[in-house]
Amino acid sequence: MKKVELERIQRYEMIRAAEKGDLETIQQLVHTGANVNCRDYWKATPLLYAARYGHPVIVESLLHSSANTHLRSRYFGTPLTAACSGNHIEVVKILLKQPDIHINEKQHGKTAVMIAAENGYGRLLQVLLRHEADVDARGPFNVTALMLAAEKKRHRITRKLLKAGANADLQDWYGKTALMKAAASGHEPTVKELIKAGANLNVRDQNGNSAADHAAFHDRQSVLRFLIKNGADPRYVKESLLLAAVQSNSPRRIAHLLKNGTDPGKKDGLKRTPLMWAVILGKERAALALIRAGARINSKDFQGCTALMYAAMDGLNRIVQALIRRGARVNLRDRSGETAVLMARKNHKHKTVRLLVYAGRKAP
Repeated sequence: MKKVELERIQRYEMIRAAEKGDLETIQQLVHTGANVNCRDYWKATPLLYAARYGHPVIVESLLHSSANTHLRSRYFGTPLTAACSGNHIEVVKILLKQPDIHINEKQHGKTAVMIAAENGYGRLLQVLLRHEADVDARGPFNVTALMLAAEKKRHRITRKLLKAGANADLQDWYGKTALMKAAASGHEPTVKELIKAGANLNVRDQNGNSAADHAAFHDRQSVLRFLIKNGADPRYVKESLLLAAVQSNSPRRIAHLLKNGTDPGKKDGLKRTPLMWAVILGKERAALALIRAGARINSKDFQGCTALMYAAMDGLNRIVQALIRRGARVNLRDRSGETAVLMARKNHKHKTVRLLVYAGRKAP
C-alpha cells in the first residue's frame, strides 16, 4: 500500500476513533506510528474531536502521545473552547492542567467563560473562574460574558460573574450595558442582580437610551417599574413610559401620559419621536392617538424621514390619511432626496400613492 493511501486511512480511523471514544483503536494507531496531529477537511485534529465530544480518557491518551494543543479548526476552535461548547467539565479540567493551554483563548471571538455564560453552564463556569479566567474579556462587538448572560436571562450565571468581579457598567460597541440587555429581555431577576451589584441605571447607549428606555421599547412593564423604583432618572421616566404605551399600542395610556405633561415630541438618540416609532412598529392605534393629541407630525429623524414617509413605505393608509388631514407635508424630502410618494411607489404601495395624489399632491 502506498504511503499516501496509508496515511489517509490512518487519518480517517484516528479521527473517527477520537469522535467515538474508541481508546483501543487510538492506542493501536499510535503504536503503528499514526500522526496524532492529523487534520480533516475542517482542519480538526483527533484532540479537537475528543474534546468536543467529551472523551476525557481519549484526551489524556492523545496528550500523552504529544498531541498539539495549539492546533485549532474553523468549526471547533481550540481544544478548550471545543470542550466548553459541549459542557464537558472533566475534559476541561484535564486541559487546564496543561501548561500551554491559555484559558482566555477564543473560538469565533468568544472565550471559554463567554461560552459557559451564554449557554448557562454554571458548573463549568465555576471551574473556569477558579483558574482565574478573565471575566471582562471582550468578544464580538465588544460584548462580555456578563452581557451574554444578562441577554439570555441567566440570573444565576450573572450572580457568579458579578461575584467574580465582572464590571457591570462595561459597554459594547453600541454603548449597551448588561443592565440594558437584561431590561430589554424583561428578566427581572437578572435586573435585580445587576442593580444589587451597583450597576448604573442611567448610563446611556449610542442612541441616548437608558436601561429604562430599553425596557419601555420592549414593553417590559414590571422591569420598567422596578427600574423607576430603584432610581432611574425621573427626567426621562415619562418618555420611557410613553414609549412603553406606544409599544403596547394603548391609546388610553398614551392619553393619560400626555394629560400629565409628557412631551409627545421628545426625540431619542436617532432623533425619532414616539409618533415615528408608532408608525415604524405598525402600532396604528398608538399612532392615531398621538396624531389626535397634536404630536409634531413633520419632525425628521437622523435619516431625514418623517412619520408620513414611514407610513407611506409600509402602506399604512389610515395613518397616511390622518397625517394628511393634520397637515403633513407630502413634498418633504429625506437626506437622499426622496419624498413619501416616491417611497410608497418604490415599495409598490399603489393605494398609498393614489391617496397622496388624490390629496392634491403631485408625485415626482
